[in-house]
Amino acid sequence: MWTKSPLLKKFEKLKELGFPLIREAGTKISRGYADLGYEEFLLLNEDQMISLFSGKVSSLPSDHHQYFFTVLSIDDMTEVLVRAGADIVSLQYVDQRKWSLTLSKNKVESIHGGNSLEEVFTTALLKLYELKSYA
Repeated sequence: MWTKSPLLKKFEKLKELGFPLIREAGTKISRGYADLGYEEFLLLNEDQMISLFSGKVSSLPSDHHQYFFTVLSIDDMTEVLVRAGADIVSLQYVDQRKWSLTLSKNKVESIHGGNSLEEVFTTALLKLYELKSYA
């Protein structure tokens, strides 16, 4: 399944804030192209990837790593939050419309308004990285 462009923009921002490129087999990565948008890939190993759009297998040259960013699953995002010392206090589907995530790390903070679980968890990670409060 392809990731929606607004969510990919958040993952790209997360990379800009210091989240590393994970180069393990099975990891989904992406890159943006100036006028074309984003393309997603699945890593076959640390140096080979397959395009989720075209199915073409290509190499991931080490001098191109700076153009790619990791697209995390909800499980991966949960693991990053927990490793950073955040406790997930609650996760609610408010009025069957929006997700609300409440975290506790030194203080309780709520993230409201996510249309999807991915969106609300990515917003939480962005806040964590903007505050530089990750492990």
